[in-house]
Amino acid sequence: MPQDVPDIVRLAKALADGGFRYVVIGGMAMMLYGSNHVTLDCDLAVSSDPREADKLVEALRPLNPRPARGAGEGFQWDRFAIAGPFVRLLTDAGPVDLMRQIIGIDSFSGLYDRSNRFEVGDVTIRAASVEDLLAMKSVSPRDRDREHLRELEALRKLKGM
Repeated sequence: MPQDVPDIVRLAKALADGGFRYVVIGGMAMMLYGSNHVTLDCDLAVSSDPREADKLVEALRPLNPRPARGAGEGFQWDRFAIAGPFVRLLTDAGPVDLMRQIIGIDSFSGLYDRSNRFEVGDVTIRAASVEDLLAMKSVSPRDRDREHLRELEALRKLKGM
């Protein structure tokens, strides 16, 4: 059975309602720029500041977050559930990858400051700039990211970025 595309509006609304800053990166960001790439998860760059962890936990709580793998009976949704540089979650809005360390990017603050806003439905979604997406994809060893580089370059030219 095919998996649905994540509900980015529902996810962004939960994060906005919780006052949490994030930046959409990866395939979902490419889709926001008009790419025909379809992704089955939503990659979010989030701050590595430990003071933000509780805010993120509370913002995602209404979406019933749980680990994509290995959630035992004793799983507890708290700041420790999202510890680490990369966390893969399943939520009621679809799969979400939380990333605190992003290769090719100077800092979360810089990424956030350079991000672009997209009005989707009744929510504002922040997505990494095309330049930052190019920087992230250019240091990735994955074949699909090399294909994404070509598409991002084409989008940049098409939109005059």
